[in-house]
Amino acid sequence: MQCSQPSAGYVPRGGAPHRSFCSTPGGRNPAERSQPSARARRQGFYQTYFQTPGVAEKEFEANPRRTFRIIFGSPPESGRTTNGLDPGRGVLDGREEPKQLPSWLKPEDIDYYVKEFSRTGFRGGLNWYRAQNISWEQTPFLTGRKLLQPTLFITGTADLVYEFRRADVDNLEKSAPNLWKKVLLPGVGHWTEQEASTEVKRLLIEFLRHVDSTGALLKNPK
Repeated sequence: MQCSQPSAGYVPRGGAPHRSFCSTPGGRNPAERSQPSARARRQGFYQTYFQTPGVAEKEFEANPRRTFRIIFGSPPESGRTTNGLDPGRGVLDGREEPKQLPSWLKPEDIDYYVKEFSRTGFRGGLNWYRAQNISWEQTPFLTGRKLLQPTLFITGTADLVYEFRRADVDNLEKSAPNLWKKVLLPGVGHWTEQEASTEVKRLLIEFLRHVDSTGALLKNPK
């Protein structure tokens, strides 16, 4: 059983080519596909920006509250800057803090993130992007493998990742043949389960009612 909300659809290793660190078609490692487009090669891609240890940490840790207010609180379209960074500029450069947080984000949520990341720093999360080659090298058994578990896929139509990985989502029925449902939530951005928490919970409960204790799809769900 797989409940999926990663913005981008599952792609088997060695599948159709897509331009992202997260997909590695043709058996190539993520570093060989580190840019989403020719335009990104000229302007810079946020995942490329994250690769050098210390650079993104310095930017984000300079003012964690500003970092989280911009990352979580800015309208979805403002995140487009992360896919075309000008040389020498960071993810937050040129972006203004929102005057008001969106309705789904509470000030105490920001307070919690600020407290925890002020304590730990941002390196742990950023290292996920830096370790993608290692993850790829350690999972050769996934080459060509389809996702066979019953699957629910949820994302938002305003999520920038969905926009540049739309082909993956369009072809999800092929790469996840036991896809139970594919849901695109109108106007919802990258933080799907927070922005549309009620609908996501409803879908998850409905999905769980359609699988048995082993995770297999029920033929006649109650």
